[in-house]
Amino acid sequence: MVKLSAEIAEALQSISGQPLTVEVLGSDRAYVLVDSAIHEAAMAALQREREDALIREGLEDIDTGRTQPILEASSEIRAMIVERLPSGTAGWNFGKGQIRHY
Repeated sequence: MVKLSAEIAEALQSISGQPLTVEVLGSDRAYVLVDSAIHEAAMAALQREREDALIREGLEDIDTGRTQPILEASSEIRAMIVERLPSGTAGWNFGKGQIRHY
C-alpha cells in the first residue's frame, strides 16, 4: 500500500467521496482515486454487464439454432480432453458422463 502525501489526503477529504484525478509530475499520466466501496461497486457492475452480454449471446445462439445436444457436446469435450492428455495416461477411464482414475 502507498501512503498518500498530505496534499492528496487533504484533497480527498475536501471532495466528499468524489473521484480525484492525480497527475504524475513530469509525465502525461494521470490516475483517478476513488473510495474503495465505489470502486468495488463499479467493478461489480462491470462484471454484471459482462455476464449479461454472455447471456444475451447465448440466447442469440439459441434463437439462431446454434445449439448442440448435451450428449454430443459432452462426447466432443471428452475427446478433446483425451487428445490433450500426455502420453502414458493409462489407468484413466473416460466413460460416458464420468472421468475416473483407477
